[in-house]
Amino acid sequence: MKKWMIGLMAILLVVSICGCSNKKNENIAKQGDTQDVKANQETDEESNENETKIDEGTNKKDPEEEEAKNADHDKSDSTDSQTELDIRQKLASMSLEEKIGQLIMPDFRKHDGKKLTVYNDHVGKMIRDYHIGGIILFRENCTSRNQTKQLIKRFSETSRHTAYDRY
Repeated sequence: MKKWMIGLMAILLVVSICGCSNKKNENIAKQGDTQDVKANQETDEESNENETKIDEGTNKKDPEEEEAKNADHDKSDSTDSQTELDIRQKLASMSLEEKIGQLIMPDFRKHDGKKLTVYNDHVGKMIRDYHIGGIILFRENCTSRNQTKQLIKRFSETSRHTAYDRY
């Protein structure tokens, strides 16, 4: 299993380096992302204007209702912008190894030939060492609702003790 994980990480590392080796391309991508966000916002605004025009032609809306709708839309835009900013800051603070680890989502159906139904320190060490982004649970991992909740809780606690908090 360890050799498999190391091999997978090596492949992801090579792919990431090949795709991310040119800083100029990163700047262009960032500019493109910004332009895409602006274009989406403009499109949303145009859609809202068109909806209002259609509504005005068919039936009149309450001005207070429209004002409340616009206020909610403005809150949503600022929340989305803040979330996007938080995500970009988090990604900028992560190492390449951590970013690659976040792409890995293994399953641990068995450990040492036995079904993995309770937290295991060896698996926890792998989660921390490889910065694993998630774990797939299968029938073999779940015996009851309470047991499954406890297993998920322990895996989540383990992942929170890494260099960054995903939750």
